[in-house]
Amino acid sequence: MIRIIVFMISLFSMHGVALANAASLLAQIHNNLLNKFQNDVLTHDLNEKDRQLSKFYKRNNFKPQWITGDGPTSAVFILLETIKQADTEGLEPKDYLKKILMIERLMQSPYTLQSLSSLEILVSELAMDYIDDLFGERLNPKKVSPLLYINPSSIDASEVLYKEVENDPSGQWLKNFTINRPAYQALKKMLASYRSLLKQGNWFTIKSPKTFKNFQNNSLLVSQLQSVLKQYNIYQAEINGVFDVNTEQSLVKFQKLFGQEPDGFLGPETLKTLNVSLEERIKQIIVTMERWRWFPYDIKEKYIIVNIAGFTLIGYKNQQEILQMPIVIGQKLRKTPVFSSSIFEIRFNPTWYVPRSIAIKDKLPLLKENPHSLATKGYTVHDQDGNTVDPIKVNWSEISASNFPFSLKQEPGAINALGRVFFNIQNPFGIFLHDTPDTHLFKKAKRNFSSGCIRVAKPIDLALFILKDYQDINFESIQVKIDSKQTSNIHLSNPIPVHITYLTVWIDKEGQYHFADDIYGLDQEIWNALQRRTQLLQ
Repeated sequence: MIRIIVFMISLFSMHGVALANAASLLAQIHNNLLNKFQNDVLTHDLNEKDRQLSKFYKRNNFKPQWITGDGPTSAVFILLETIKQADTEGLEPKDYLKKILMIERLMQSPYTLQSLSSLEILVSELAMDYIDDLFGERLNPKKVSPLLYINPSSIDASEVLYKEVENDPSGQWLKNFTINRPAYQALKKMLASYRSLLKQGNWFTIKSPKTFKNFQNNSLLVSQLQSVLKQYNIYQAEINGVFDVNTEQSLVKFQKLFGQEPDGFLGPETLKTLNVSLEERIKQIIVTMERWRWFPYDIKEKYIIVNIAGFTLIGYKNQQEILQMPIVIGQKLRKTPVFSSSIFEIRFNPTWYVPRSIAIKDKLPLLKENPHSLATKGYTVHDQDGNTVDPIKVNWSEISASNFPFSLKQEPGAINALGRVFFNIQNPFGIFLHDTPDTHLFKKAKRNFSSGCIRVAKPIDLALFILKDYQDINFESIQVKIDSKQTSNIHLSNPIPVHITYLTVWIDKEGQYHFADDIYGLDQEIWNALQRRTQLLQ
């Protein structure tokens, strides 16, 4: 009995010594963090990551957050597991591999003051790297392309990490840490679905025929078409090689969902889209998820999204789609840029002051050919003093783009290039939303015909959406302004945010997925930039 008592006393003494040693070690680590970071926040020569670390540890009084005197907490294991699965968020797990390996080596080595101190800081760095990347810090859009004139909302990863760890030190919060936007979450589900299809293999493609003429009678070709449409869950019937009504309707639906002319005809463009690989679709989804990281965090109650790639304008209020319409966007040589701004003014019966670039590229050749033709469309020519010039009396053969001394303007009217309604946006590009007399262009699937500005199919509906909360404004009052043929303005006391973006993948309000062509090549530029970043981090 005495021996047992002595043994128990000895055991408790050893446990007490271990606890004392662990407490002492933790106190020393706390002291190391204090010495390293307490003065660093104000140091200007620190890089951003070190500055974030300093802010994080200052917020929690320099106490260790990821370790005890006995080693790492369970939160470290959850963090590592989460980041190894970062691809579910459209991120690249390889970007974190170096730090993950360093952390795992430290976790496998003897726990010393040095190893645990290093482990504590490395885990904080890794967590903030993940937060930064998840919320849009992977790329600077302006460095990817001059068309991406975006200043994404920057996130304070140290503050986010501090709040999450303070609320839940166990690390369970990491399992549900994501971007809580419906569009982003829909893309996340789509990404998982397409990766599952890729893993299954056996993805059908269509062999290009010698001719598309009478393709309906080519049973082998029709069978291949039905097989591909079935992969997309668009065609549900038996694969029989018969181009019946069901097959034609399924083809039309595919064409609508994938941005092709919905003519029910299998031609080269539709075939090319049908044969896009799963790998390419996955790339589109990942790039689109990246674009959503660039949207403002404090998106307003009422706003407009212009999707250049999708040729669509959507108006939202309280996160609900209220308005949708087709748009015409810039040609490939006069691309519409990506930026966020606000509509601050609506003008009815606008005068168009023709930009000099358009005057010398588009209008000068017409003046050379027939000076009278522009006059019949409401254009007037003005000299450098603003005086009106008779175009018939100008020797246009002596005028070139380099010595064009005139300015052009088009008077308000039904054939004015800006149409009857003009939406003024603050931006450095001279890009606006406006009506158009060329309404036939909205019937086409691909509508990149403008000189950069955005033509809207339903200008009165857009004006009503913007002016809904303004007194005495309704359809009739707007129509009266238009019918007056007089220029008038409504200045918005509350400008409406407008986000001109470029989404090649999206989900509509009915839950249907859509893919669009990368008409400007911007998806590819973003993808290339992401790949370069991964190479640098490896």
